[in-house]
Amino acid sequence: MKWEGGKLIDLIEELASRYDRRIKEELLTGEDNLNKGYLIFVDGSRATDLFIPLQDEADVTVLTPIPGG
Repeated sequence: MKWEGGKLIDLIEELASRYDRRIKEELLTGEDNLNKGYLIFVDGSRATDLFIPLQDEADVTVLTPIPGG
């Protein structure tokens, strides 16, 4: 998706507005913190803060943990 840079929270809000508001509900807790049930990586490093800046062309990956062993 082509997107102008900003913060991770801005990208999540943009995705929710473009595609489905449930994206934001899933990725964030009620207090606007990252839901620990998802792993979000920005340019290969795990994101722990919604307010980290994203550079243009940043690679953002969202993974759901897979239970089992």
